[in-house]
Amino acid sequence: MDISLLAPCNVYCGNCALYKKGKCLGCAEESKKAESVGKVFCDIYSCAKDKNLVTCSDCGDYPCEKYDKGIFAESFMKWVREKLKEM
Repeated sequence: MDISLLAPCNVYCGNCALYKKGKCLGCAEESKKAESVGKVFCDIYSCAKDKNLVTCSDCGDYPCEKYDKGIFAESFMKWVREKLKEM
């Protein structure tokens, strides 16, 4: 397992079809790419980074509303569906 592919929400990007097909760089890399142009790819990743945490479960506020709206949020699932259509 490549630890760099473990997202703060505890999803392992290495198991994702989008990552395996090269349609996504994984949470950390997609987040860095978005930050470089002043955008946010994932609120959870940004929050964990700001708090210097590896995973959300290390946070005293876990689970919070950001976690509840993260990986399975409607907007994220829409993004995944669009990427899958490109395959």
